[in-house]
Amino acid sequence: MKRILNLLTITFALLSQLFFAQESQTNEGYCIVKSARFNNYITNVQFANINNYSDLGTNGYSDFTEHKANIDSGKQYTIKVDTKWNHWSYNSIQVWIDWNADANFDDSERVFNKIGSGSISGIVSVPENTRIGVTRMRVRYNYYEELGPCESKRNVRGETEDYLIEVEHPKRPRSIFDASSTHVYSNREFVRFADRSMNNPTSWRWEFEGGIPSVSTDQNPLVRYVQSGSYSVKLIVENEYGSNEITYVGYIKVNIRAHVNPPGSTPTAITEVTDTGMGRKSAAAQNVVVTPNPSTNGIFTFAFKEVKENISFKVFNDSGLEVSSLNSFSGTRAILSLPNLQPGLYTVQVTTSNSADTVRLAIQ
Repeated sequence: MKRILNLLTITFALLSQLFFAQESQTNEGYCIVKSARFNNYITNVQFANINNYSDLGTNGYSDFTEHKANIDSGKQYTIKVDTKWNHWSYNSIQVWIDWNADANFDDSERVFNKIGSGSISGIVSVPENTRIGVTRMRVRYNYYEELGPCESKRNVRGETEDYLIEVEHPKRPRSIFDASSTHVYSNREFVRFADRSMNNPTSWRWEFEGGIPSVSTDQNPLVRYVQSGSYSVKLIVENEYGSNEITYVGYIKVNIRAHVNPPGSTPTAITEVTDTGMGRKSAAAQNVVVTPNPSTNGIFTFAFKEVKENISFKVFNDSGLEVSSLNSFSGTRAILSLPNLQPGLYTVQVTTSNSADTVRLAIQ
C-alpha cells in the first residue's frame, strides 16, 4: 500500500512539473501562463471599446486577441474587471500593455494593479509618445497574491486573458456618417449620405451594398437603390495621421413600391424631393422649373427661383447607370444638353451648394 502511495505521489509530481513546464510555450512570441485551480476566473473585461464576457479558458488562459481596443496616445481610459466570485476579498487584478511591442511585459509596462472585491476598476494612462500601432494587453487575475505576467505557481486560483491594443495618433480621423433617410420606397429616390467624421479627414471611400453607385469617393454622395432589401454602408476616411473605417450593417431598408404612369400621361418634371441633409427639405417643385419636358432634342433649361452656386448634374438611365454629368454652374439658369441620349426617361440628380433634388426628364 505504501509503495502504491509513493508511486501516486511521484506520478502527481511529474504531471505537475509537465503542466507548469508548458509556461514557456509562446503565442506570437508571448509567454502563456497556466493556473492549477479554476474555481474563480475572469468573467468580464471592459476597456476602451472592448466589452468581453467569457467563461474559464483552457488551463486558466484565454487568447482573446480577436478583440481589439483602439486608444489614443496621451489619453486615459477606464478598465473594469469582474470575476466569477466578485464577493471574495483579496482578488488581485493586474494589467500589462506591451507598449514597445517587443513580446515582453516589462515591469514598467504594468499599467494597473489593484486588490479588492466586487468589480475592480481604475484608470490606465497611455504615454504621450508611445509607439503607434498594434500591441498586446495582458489581464491577470489571481486570488490573494500577485504574480508576474509570465509566472506560474501551483495551487493558485486565477486566470489570464490576452487582448490586442491599437495605439492611434490623437489626430487620426474617426468615421461617422448619417443619411437623409434610412428607408427607401422608390427606385427614383436618392439618399444623401453626409460625412460627420472627426479630425478633418482628407479622403473618403464609401461602399454601398445594393446601391448605385456601389462605391464613391465623394465626401457627401447621393445614392439610389432599385431593389428591395436591407443594405450595409461602409465609410473609410483618411488623413495624414492614419485612417479609420466604420460599417453600419443593414443601415438602409429598401421597399420598392410599384408605380405605373396612366396610359397616355406625361411624366412629371419633378418626381422626388429628397432631404438635403442640412435640416430642411428642398422644395424642388417650387424652386426649379424645367423646360421643355419632354424634349425632342435632349436640351433642357433649368430655371431656379433664386441664385444657386455650384450647380451640378448627374444623369442616370432607367437601369440606374450614370450616362452623363455636368458641373460648376452658378446663377438662376442652367442648360443641360443631352443630344446623344436615346429617347426615353432619365433621372437627373441636381445638386447645389445648399440643396439636392432629383428630376425626371423625358426625351422623345
